[in-house]
Amino acid sequence: MGVLLKINDVDIRDPTSYEWQFMDVSSEDSGMSEDYKNIKDIQKSFRKLVCSWTNLSFSDASAILKAIRPPLNSKNPYIKLWYLDAEAGAWIEKWFTCGDRSLPLEMNAKNRWDSLSVNFIERDGE
Repeated sequence: MGVLLKINDVDIRDPTSYEWQFMDVSSEDSGMSEDYKNIKDIQKSFRKLVCSWTNLSFSDASAILKAIRPPLNSKNPYIKLWYLDAEAGAWIEKWFTCGDRSLPLEMNAKNRWDSLSVNFIERDGE
């Protein structure tokens, strides 16, 4: 398949797990009516990617973390992702932000990071 994900035009090691999600943001008027009808007033929709990598070397983990971290005090805290979009059926490029990340360390003869999981959330939505 080739490269699955590029961050700011840099090829990143393919994630072990790659999940595409689509989120709707609804207005305050959304919810259940008095006659039990579901009212959904979608204001905006966003793509979300949940990517995880397992069995990472120190250098692979460092490269991914550096690629997704915006500069401190940056007025542009976003990263450009080139990724496979399920709805588009193609690789596309969009701006995203990323959520919290953590890496449990597997202390054994190999001394590798056990896993890294990152949520990427689309900046602009549609």
